[in-house]
Amino acid sequence: MKPQLEFYYEQGFNLIPVPRGQKGPIFKWKQYEETKAPKIPDDYDGNLAVVLGKTSSNLVDVDADSQDIMDLLINILPKTMTTESHRGGHFYYKIDFPISKFILDLGAHGKLEVAGQGQISILPPSIHPQGTVYKLFRKIEPAVWHGDFRQELTQLLENQLHIKTKPKSINIKKILKGVAHGERDKSAIIVATWYRKRGLVEEQVIEKLHEWNKLNKPPYGEHPTDNIPADKWIQLKVESAFKPETPYDYRFKKEKTETKYSCGKDLDNIIFEQTNGEFLVYDKSTHKIKKQKIVEEFKPFDRLVWKQVDNVLPYDSEQQLWNEIKQYLWDHIDVTEGYDVLTAWTLASWTPEKWHAVPYLFFYGAPGSGKTWSLEVLASIGFRPFMTAATTLAVIFRAVDQWHPTLYLDETEAYMRKERGEILHLLNAGYRKGFPATRIEETQEGFRVKIFDCFGFKALAGTKEFAKALKSRCIIFNMSKATRKITTKIDPEKAQRLRQMLLMYRFRMLSKDERVKPPEVLTGRLKELFDPLIIVAPDAAKQSIIDQAKKIEETTEEEERTSDEALVFKAVYDIFQVEQPRKITIEKITRLVNENLAVDDQISNVQIGMTLSRLGFKRTLCNGKRAICWNRKIAERLVKRYLTASKAGGLTDFDEDRT
Repeated sequence: MKPQLEFYYEQGFNLIPVPRGQKGPIFKWKQYEETKAPKIPDDYDGNLAVVLGKTSSNLVDVDADSQDIMDLLINILPKTMTTESHRGGHFYYKIDFPISKFILDLGAHGKLEVAGQGQISILPPSIHPQGTVYKLFRKIEPAVWHGDFRQELTQLLENQLHIKTKPKSINIKKILKGVAHGERDKSAIIVATWYRKRGLVEEQVIEKLHEWNKLNKPPYGEHPTDNIPADKWIQLKVESAFKPETPYDYRFKKEKTETKYSCGKDLDNIIFEQTNGEFLVYDKSTHKIKKQKIVEEFKPFDRLVWKQVDNVLPYDSEQQLWNEIKQYLWDHIDVTEGYDVLTAWTLASWTPEKWHAVPYLFFYGAPGSGKTWSLEVLASIGFRPFMTAATTLAVIFRAVDQWHPTLYLDETEAYMRKERGEILHLLNAGYRKGFPATRIEETQEGFRVKIFDCFGFKALAGTKEFAKALKSRCIIFNMSKATRKITTKIDPEKAQRLRQMLLMYRFRMLSKDERVKPPEVLTGRLKELFDPLIIVAPDAAKQSIIDQAKKIEETTEEEERTSDEALVFKAVYDIFQVEQPRKITIEKITRLVNENLAVDDQISNVQIGMTLSRLGFKRTLCNGKRAICWNRKIAERLVKRYLTASKAGGLTDFDEDRT
């Protein structure tokens, strides 16, 4: 027995004797929960037990009560002193703080009992009542397990066994009133975790735990067995709750008013924006700014993906801010034209709440033409910039819905190829307020429809052209390699300075009640897209932006006049002008369309039939051949769109309902 005893005493075990072949101690042992038992003599020949908990360096026993569970855990749990028992085995760990017994449900694998403070564990070479000899499977020191042992053991087993335990909800209100002696250690981490989840930093949580400890019965530090100073004890508890790798995530009973998360909002009386774990709050009435941990019912997100603006910086005038942004963009990006548009887009993107619809930017060109760099430059001074090229679509949907960032989406062709329908849905819906995107998500209860608010400014880059609907929501920059020397590295201090001024701009602009109306020079989709840019631009730059919008309008009209729809309608129109038939065969239309087209550009009968349906013409038969019915009202509208307005007068009055 001597070698075994020496080994156990070297580990700091508090040993007590047990009659040979039994599991119950020889004497009353509860007193040894707080003090060391007398040392067992070397020639002792009975069974042995260790008193778990405080007097054995906070020892716990993970009891695998069957061989199946033993075989399962041997490859999952961290390597430690392990014994073989009658039906399974035991894994021993030294933890930071003593814990009470608990049981984990491992689903189909059975139940796992963990013994701690207030219990004993039989050790080798004891003999089980049924004759089995306990053996040391691993004769090594018990591993030290730092942190919240119960929480981390539960998470480890859930992850490895792909099960979900059902922890009991914690009544934090009851714990905050103080707990008894045996509950202080575990409760301290629970309280620290609760305050962390409410947005408090470590220093504040330490103060809260000092106040809470005074309510305990007794407070830590006032009991004879409290072995470290109260200050040190509280510090260790808070460090555990804030551990960066896996902060504890206890399930607390929901309060009547659940605190919401937000990285920033425009409310009636204030505007706030998240910085490092807190908020910058702008009071609209006093124009004062202060930092707060929680704003009304909101608290900060634990992590954000963009570099947060830690303060604001005043600027002399909006013109000065405009000039600095424009110069920054000129220094870093080489485009043929459009610096006023890029500057206005940057400014407008910092106040998305003000706009009903917003324009997208699309940097379009070959690889190496500066597309990605342009996104990086804009993102460096952007409002909540979320830049991605390889993130899953699910992450994009959730990020846009939760944070309302400015989305910088690179390599759009990859998304169009893999998840075309859903990414188009997000982008097509997200340019106008009040048009949420939907996705089908699989849950444990089955499939459900999830609604996402995708509204916000977006800048895109790709090597392939967009579909017509998405293209109409974009201001397109055709990219090529820089023709002048530009800055190819972002100065973080300069970018941070601009972001601080832009946050001040956001606070000021959203606190203004007056609404500026843009000049009535644009119509339709262009008006929706360019009005925010015209409104934020100084007077000297407004005309430049309007001129670029007019160029886009002219280009769009020219593209429409050369589209397949325009070619097909012109053929229909020309046939009617000569023959004025009630029906026109698709074969005749196809022949006229392809007459002046190169062989590779010619359009098939099927494609022309589909195009005519999109244009609104009713299909019919004429002498056994597929045809369309002439419709004057449709033709009048299409003439204005695809041909010159002067041709509309050439339409002959005809009753389209006759066939």
